[in-house]
Amino acid sequence: MLRNSDDDIALDAIIGIETLLSGDTRGEITYTISNRISVIAAKLSACPYTPSEARLALKKIYAFRSDLAKNRIIKINGQELETKKLAVEFLRYSLLFLLCNPQYLEVRQFEIALDASLSDKEN
Repeated sequence: MLRNSDDDIALDAIIGIETLLSGDTRGEITYTISNRISVIAAKLSACPYTPSEARLALKKIYAFRSDLAKNRIIKINGQELETKKLAVEFLRYSLLFLLCNPQYLEVRQFEIALDASLSDKEN
């Protein structure tokens, strides 16, 4: 948050999010982290985004890392948000969620939550 360069701010936030949410992931990191941020969005009342909005936004934050000129703005619910600020916001939500829900430090809990939400929709 103290750096001035857009790419540095976003990259630092992404590294923080990865550190908190990746666990021992061996698969596609973007897929894994975007799914886990959707669990946070669903369970953290302080997060104003729906799970699907959060998931899509995190994928775009990763795209920003690859193409800085193209992905500086993310649109959510008709609002245009700076990618670097949204990345920091998701890092903040991740920290808050894990502080309030330490059982999710065992990242398997994210898969359990995702499976439960899917089975709820099937019934």
